Amino acid sequence: MGSNHLSTFIKGNSLAIFLLVFFSKDVARLAGEISRAAIGYAGVIFLSSTESQRWMFSAAKVADWLVISAITLIILWQGLKLVNMSPGNIGLSKPRNTGADILLALGIALAILPAVALYKSAWAPLAAIKALSHISLSPDFIDFISGNNWATLFQDKINPATLLVLGPLTEELLCTGLLYSVLRRKYSTNTAIFITALVFTLPHTFRLALNIDFLAPNVVASGSRFYGIGVFALFQFFHSVISCKIKDLRGSVWPAIYLHMFMNFITAYITLHR
Repeated sequence: MGSNHLSTFIKGNSLAIFLLVFFSKDVARLAGEISRAAIGYAGVIFLSSTESQRWMFSAAKVADWLVISAITLIILWQGLKLVNMSPGNIGLSKPRNTGADILLALGIALAILPAVALYKSAWAPLAAIKALSHISLSPDFIDFISGNNWATLFQDKINPATLLVLGPLTEELLCTGLLYSVLRRKYSTNTAIFITALVFTLPHTFRLALNIDFLAPNVVASGSRFYGIGVFALFQFFHSVISCKIKDLRGSVWPAIYLHMFMNFITAYITLHR
């Protein structure tokens, strides 16, 4: 970005939107954690039976989801007001052809599937094939989709609601929807995509930098940590680039949301069953 572009970016509303989107997930997550902790501790203090406490923790998780969703919508609404845009301007209007959007997103996700399987299997082809062959209508597959029961649904290890619904919705609405649309008005497509992908990638990379099991399977040396983080960052970056491209292609943010859902599901499932 040239000096004139940088000056325009700093003086205009683009910087405000940039900061809003960049820190939105942290703000929403913090508020959600506070609400969940308050309700959870209340269950421990005021309820004696294990079953009652379990359901109180379930209620706490639901409150967490609601708070995260509410804060994301508030940030989105404030961002739209700041730049005087409507939901339709960011591609949030009703999908023109939902079936085509879903098939497009699913096709892209399946095309990336072998690379995800290879990475999650530490680049071992035979292990990747085994991971892919395990994706079928098996009991494990059904259990993963359904959460098996209410208790596992509210566990934090792989939370289906956050991973498959809230995460894709909130991140794509704010990054591919709001931020990319604002930047697209002022800069070239490539510049807008680069900034959006960077904003999408950095928070993900920072938050997962210490999660070695997820980032670099079979870590045997300290250098693998940086290798794993680098691969993960590249994956997130190009995921965001593809999301921006299909938003331009379809004129809607919904295909990017569907793609994010599919990719999260594929990655989580292979991670759990590699």
